[in-house]
Amino acid sequence: MTPLRKKLVRTSLVTLGTVGFAVVLITVSLQLRSSQRNLAATWGQIERALEAKGRLLVSNQAVAMRAFVSDHAFIDLRHLIERTIADEDDVAYGAFVDKSGHTWAYGDRSSATADPTRNEGWRAMPPLDVPTAKSRRVVFGGEELAEFSSPVLVDGQNAGMVRYGVSLAAMRKARLQAGREASQRLIEALTFIGGIGILALVLGGITMRRQAAHITLPLAELSRAVEAIAGGQSGIQVDIRSGDEIEVLGTTFNKMVQALEASYADLALANQQLTTQMNHRLRMEIELRQAQKLEAVGRLAAGIAHEINTPTQFANDSIHFVRNSMGDLRGLIQRYRDICQALARGERTAEAMDDVAEAEAAADLPYLMAEIPGALDRAIEGLVRVSTIVRSMKEFAHPGKSEIAPVDLNHAISTTLTVARNEYKYVAELETCLGDLPPVPCCAGEFNQAILNIVINAAHAVGEVVGSTGAKGRITVRTEREGDFALVSVSDTGAGIPPAIRDRIFDPFFTTKEVGRGTGQGLPIARSVVVDKHGGQITFESEVGKGTTFFVRLPLRPADGGGEAAKRAGDAGVEREPAHA
Repeated sequence: MTPLRKKLVRTSLVTLGTVGFAVVLITVSLQLRSSQRNLAATWGQIERALEAKGRLLVSNQAVAMRAFVSDHAFIDLRHLIERTIADEDDVAYGAFVDKSGHTWAYGDRSSATADPTRNEGWRAMPPLDVPTAKSRRVVFGGEELAEFSSPVLVDGQNAGMVRYGVSLAAMRKARLQAGREASQRLIEALTFIGGIGILALVLGGITMRRQAAHITLPLAELSRAVEAIAGGQSGIQVDIRSGDEIEVLGTTFNKMVQALEASYADLALANQQLTTQMNHRLRMEIELRQAQKLEAVGRLAAGIAHEINTPTQFANDSIHFVRNSMGDLRGLIQRYRDICQALARGERTAEAMDDVAEAEAAADLPYLMAEIPGALDRAIEGLVRVSTIVRSMKEFAHPGKSEIAPVDLNHAISTTLTVARNEYKYVAELETCLGDLPPVPCCAGEFNQAILNIVINAAHAVGEVVGSTGAKGRITVRTEREGDFALVSVSDTGAGIPPAIRDRIFDPFFTTKEVGRGTGQGLPIARSVVVDKHGGQITFESEVGKGTTFFVRLPLRPADGGGEAAKRAGDAGVEREPAHA
């Protein structure tokens, strides 16, 4: 960990360096700009000097050539050009051209002759396209030159043009020298500025280091005091006398430590009370779930009794029929035994056979033989129905272990639907489509309670639609595997719920049912079981006038991290959609 003092010094130096660098950049920019302006001015002076020299040269030559041109003394013109080239080191070539463009005299540094057609330099001379041109840049012999021209007036008439090509080497040399001088001045200025900047950085670093020590030493004392308090020590105080805000901070810290120690006991007491309240809340939640389950069982008790009474009644009737039939069969069997004994003694049995026929007719033997097996089958069917209801009720009320364990979800749903049959059989037809599911880790009892709440909710929703018309709606229960989840869907053909209450259906004690029919605990408990207990998801879709479908998703793998992981998974899975409350 980098000490604060080093950070302050480093930050200050960086800041100072940044400011200094900015100042240097500005200074260098200004110096460069000034040098560029000076250099541009120097180059302008050089070019103007060259221009003035060239114009003066051709002007003087135009005056000197008047007599030669008037007398057609072109050899003298050539000599004049040769002397001019010999006297002026920077003149590359010279020529006289008449108005029609014919060159009468020419000379350059390689050779000169009165006959331009025999001079190779003349052939390379740039053409003069504009007779009135005063100066221009041309290329001659692979070198850029400045060509100056001026008309030669004879008796006030333009007799031709005098042309001289002046080398730019001198101008380039002067420009190069001016550039070197400007660069040298810039380097000297930068060296001076850099020295000043380094000196400023050194002085600033020393000053910043002292100021950082003034700030960080009291802060280090505060840091040691905080670490001591974090280690469990008490009675810690700091003594800072810096005469600034840090001293105020130290005084405030001492007061804070005193207040913290004074409130520690109150905090411990409040923590104990909070723990007690949380435990009480957990007990109340468990008791509320049990009470809601007992309430559901109690509400279903009358229906269960009716469900058991019907198969018990026809089993009882069938058994009574068999018992009464056995009396007639006993008399008939006795007659058969008498005939068997008479035959054994060798007696005549004609009268006995008549008695047997009369007994069979009195007992209605064909009827008994046809009906007794059916009566026994009905009795067995009734007893099996009663056994199924009792077993389902037992599994619903006593699911076994309360811990999460692998469960046959389809069997658990079938048991719950058996228990809830009396709630929906008068208002809806039940359709089940139970798919192939692996064992799902869950708490069977709490899952049964959640499914029961959803199914009863669906039955009430359908009942509100069909009313007393005698018609029946439909409740559909499906199971299937959806990725890493087991999906249970419960659909109904109820009326749905208006959008105004869609965000409240999972709120405890919220219900739209009349007093005595709904407590507003069914869906909140179902959500708590699915989301908080199992780390699953409960979602739903609803359309007013068509019905609602609840989707319960349970993970096929146990949720990691206990209740917190389950809670996080549940919060991500709950959607606020319309459903039956």
